Amino acid sequence: MYLKTPKRYRKHQTYYFSFKHWWLWLLTLTVCVVGWRVWIARETLAPVVGSYAEGVLAQAGEQVATLTAPTPLPTADPYITLAVAHQHWNSGRVEQALDMYADLLPAVPNDPLPHYNYTRALIVEGRYEEALIAAENTVTASPFNSDAWAVRAEAHLAVEDAGGAIASALNALALYPDNVYAVALLGQAYLALERTEKARETAERALALDPNSPEAWYLLARVRRLVDFDLEGAAEDFRTAYDLAPNRLDIAVELAYVYWSMQDYDAGIALLTGIIDNNPNNTQALYAAGFIYNSGIGSPQLASEPLQQCITVDDQNIDCLYYYGRVLLRLEQSADAAEVLTRAVELGTQVAKPNPRHYYWAAQAYINLGNCPLAMTYLEPGYELAQQQDDAELTSALADSVRQCSGFGDLAPVATPEATPAIEGEANDL
Repeated sequence: MYLKTPKRYRKHQTYYFSFKHWWLWLLTLTVCVVGWRVWIARETLAPVVGSYAEGVLAQAGEQVATLTAPTPLPTADPYITLAVAHQHWNSGRVEQALDMYADLLPAVPNDPLPHYNYTRALIVEGRYEEALIAAENTVTASPFNSDAWAVRAEAHLAVEDAGGAIASALNALALYPDNVYAVALLGQAYLALERTEKARETAERALALDPNSPEAWYLLARVRRLVDFDLEGAAEDFRTAYDLAPNRLDIAVELAYVYWSMQDYDAGIALLTGIIDNNPNNTQALYAAGFIYNSGIGSPQLASEPLQQCITVDDQNIDCLYYYGRVLLRLEQSADAAEVLTRAVELGTQVAKPNPRHYYWAAQAYINLGNCPLAMTYLEPGYELAQQQDDAELTSALADSVRQCSGFGDLAPVATPEATPAIEGEANDL
């Protein structure tokens, strides 16, 4: 009989290689092989590994930055600022409104009102090419808005495109037949095309639609001024239109010219001073002030300040450059006048219809400086332009200046009495 010996008392046999955990040996072998292969190809794998590591680190950095970023502030409501811009526009502070509209339009791309006001503000400021682009954006923002098409008509009128104005005004009326603004602009286009009776009928129609329409009163005032030559009636209607729309600075400027025609120079200057105080960069008001100071009150000294300001605001404003040169000639500053008038001539060559008067007065500046050879470079092309435009008085005056410089001697001047004094007059420069 044998007794069974418990396992704990049995003698254990030692095994130097155990296959009980064979998978550990296999894993170790695999790691060694992979490590050896990586070591062999370390130059190839290093850039890849480094790039991957950089990507991981960058992604981690972005996540950390996102987690630690401050809470964004709420976006300001653009309509709060728009309300302020509308207040400036309605009260006649056009330039302040214009700047605010320009900043806010990207935030309200489909709201027609700020686009509409922005376009009209550009027209009032005399920035007509910009206004035409803005008008297209207004129609794009709201293509079925009658006023959007109407302001497009006004922009076309500003660039002297009466046909485009009529087409846009008719589109506006197709959308809303009683749009008095579009009716009045249609009348302005008729007036530009010299269809004067049609313009008068349209003015009466506009006033019948809305007797408080500033555009209707403005149209009637222009008919009275340009067709009836009724200055007092025109002044009354212009004043009514401006009282109804204090932001229509262009109406006020035209009223100032009517005061000039009536020789009420103080009234014209007072009106323009009020405009310039609130809108110091309005080139139309600045030019008109210089014009009335010089040709009405007879003070080139007072005229020089607004004209110089006009050039500072817009150094390519041909009208202000030309008239400032005229004022400098009266102040006997011929060298400065020659520089300014030369600039006016250079810019004038870029427009469709250069003004031969610019050539005449540039030549006078150089004649005053004793430089007839240089004066001739303006007299000859100016003479040709004056002939092409059938301006007999100016042609004769240019011929006289040519003879004064002893050149172009075989040219016979046009027999027009009192030619040069007519060139001295200011009415033709309006």
